[in-house]
Amino acid sequence: MLSDTIRHIDLSVWPEAALVLFVGVFVVVTLRTLRAGKAYERTMAAAALDEGTPIVVSAEGEGTGHG
Repeated sequence: MLSDTIRHIDLSVWPEAALVLFVGVFVVVTLRTLRAGKAYERTMAAAALDEGTPIVVSAEGEGTGHG
């Protein structure tokens, strides 16, 4: 009975759904990365070398080096 049920389930939709989800997330991350402003990029690059100064990022994605 269980094997009959499993045999009749169409599992082909799951790989397609996973591909659509992957492509959607990939596009969103790519667009967000490409739309980041230069000030945000400079702030994030400086954060790796900063020694504990808090970084405040506004809603527009523009960062300031000091809190």
